[in-house]
Amino acid sequence: MCGIAGILNPDGAPVDLQLMCRMTRILQHRGPDGEGIVAISSRDGRCVLLGGKSDAVPDTLNADLMLGHRRLAIIDVRGGDQPLCNEDGSVWVTFNGEIYNFRALREGLQARGHHFRSRSDTEVIVHLYEEEGVDCVRRLRGMFAFGLYDTRARRLLLARDRLGKKPLYYYSDRDTFIFASELKALLLHPRVRRRIDLGALRDYLAFQYVPAPSCIIEGVRKLPAAHRLVREAGASRVEEYWDIPLTPTKSVGEAEAAEELVRRLREAVKMRLVSDVPLGAFLSGGLDSSSIVALMSQASDSPVNTFSVAFENHDPDDILAARQIARRFRTHHEEISLRADGLSALADLAAQYDEPFADTSLLPQYLIARSARKSVTVCLSGDGGDELFAGYSKYRWGQPYFPYDFLPAQLKKGVLSSLGSLLSETQRGRFRWRSPWLTPEARYGESTVIFPPETQERLLAPEAWRMAAGHDPWSHLDRHLARTNGANPLEKILYADRKLYLCDDILVKVDRSCMLPSLEVRCPFLDQEVVEFVAQLPTDLLMRNGRGKLLLRRAMAGILPPEILDREKRGFGLDLPRFLGRRLETLGREILLDQKSRSREFLDADYVERVIRRHEEGKKDCSGQIWTLTLFELWCRNYLDGPGVEAYARA
Repeated sequence: MCGIAGILNPDGAPVDLQLMCRMTRILQHRGPDGEGIVAISSRDGRCVLLGGKSDAVPDTLNADLMLGHRRLAIIDVRGGDQPLCNEDGSVWVTFNGEIYNFRALREGLQARGHHFRSRSDTEVIVHLYEEEGVDCVRRLRGMFAFGLYDTRARRLLLARDRLGKKPLYYYSDRDTFIFASELKALLLHPRVRRRIDLGALRDYLAFQYVPAPSCIIEGVRKLPAAHRLVREAGASRVEEYWDIPLTPTKSVGEAEAAEELVRRLREAVKMRLVSDVPLGAFLSGGLDSSSIVALMSQASDSPVNTFSVAFENHDPDDILAARQIARRFRTHHEEISLRADGLSALADLAAQYDEPFADTSLLPQYLIARSARKSVTVCLSGDGGDELFAGYSKYRWGQPYFPYDFLPAQLKKGVLSSLGSLLSETQRGRFRWRSPWLTPEARYGESTVIFPPETQERLLAPEAWRMAAGHDPWSHLDRHLARTNGANPLEKILYADRKLYLCDDILVKVDRSCMLPSLEVRCPFLDQEVVEFVAQLPTDLLMRNGRGKLLLRRAMAGILPPEILDREKRGFGLDLPRFLGRRLETLGREILLDQKSRSREFLDADYVERVIRRHEEGKKDCSGQIWTLTLFELWCRNYLDGPGVEAYARA
């Protein structure tokens, strides 16, 4: 795993080498094992590979393009330094990720006459590009984000993997085009102003994260998962190169599907065991992580290293189940204990997350990654299992609900029309997302929101609301649901969750929390072949009568013990009220109601205080809202107040 960055000056002005060095240096946690920069003149294709900040760019080069890299060495530790080029130096790449099918690609490319100078997976990209151009990305099976420059075509190609495991931010104006693995690198560039996008703030308040392609900073964008950006002839275009299959196309029985699933999962796990450094696995004791550990153990010649976390005031059965799996598969097992005083790490995390982010599992994910990094460099995880196999309780909204779902369409319309005529305009806006008189996908949407639109109107300061009132956070969900015509409700919900929540919450959490201690995480459930297979199966193989993960339970029967197969969902998430108790209100008051927070122009401080008071008085559980606001304020202190990012870059 690595950190990447690049600067292109379309007007031909030389790139500031010191700025490029600072941008790569701030990504050091993503790649502590090495650094490199290539300086290129887009006019004539001449280039110089620099070893780092101590080198100098020849004055005669006039390098208006630089690609930077920070390396976490996983494969070909000694020979895989980047940026890396093809045989004649006409194609350069800076790459973050792993290409799991690189050996097969390499053999095919060698058969066509390409010569390789390393054993790294990265090198297949430049040669594959020579063969297939920008479509090379379609052949890559793995997790990745990269920037590639073709000196002959004067073309810059950015690409991101299918599910969005690896991040990629970019900024463009008339004078410059810059990209990087993390927002903090872009913020070092003087063209990027630290001004909040209030529409993106509304997105965060609704979902606890900012969905792509939006970004919390005005003018910055995130390249969406399964997209590429091609910049040539002074213009950029963003293109989708893959999508998750939506409607079932495979007609198979449950037994046949389970057998095929196990075969594909074994292959996905085996591919992710390729490494020149030690590996391990996260183990929560739930079905997903237990399945990965079991398949790893069967594929490994030596015991697997496993890591679990025990929460203060949480159900002890969780850690007992993890221990049971560790004993059954004879792993080298380690546990860490998370107490409420572990909140001291929140400030560090807020400095790393680039954008406001409030998934409650960010803290335990970071702490277990930090612990695992002491003995391994790579961990496999069960992330993606819930979204793939319908494991969350919210997916029950995709099944028939109340007699309303069985009413004829015209009768439904009449009921809604009659009820709507009794409501004011504001109430009708609120009614759109109210149960039970909603479509299943709308009920699902409502179940995911923290601050609904009508609450945001009171939460945001008047001027902020005036400027952001025209933005609809639901547009992100609507954009994905618009593609699902003809699908059944559960298919629609699963598709939207895989495209939105999985990409922009779960995988962001895994990437940032684990890359902070320089730990690479691989997710076998999110292998392209596994995802495409499951997405094309009938949903009744995944969930029936409100019970999910049916296919995975059937597939792992005989491999995992029955008590693990029958367990409800387990993960590294925090139950805030149980874990923090009254500490949450104290934390909220200390951070949200001090003078620094009140002086901001985004939120109405009086309304924030009412939220905290309502929670303290037991009138409503507002723990999720307090947590969301607290993480936003911590982000502001790191990214808006300064020295923040600059201080981190100097460290």
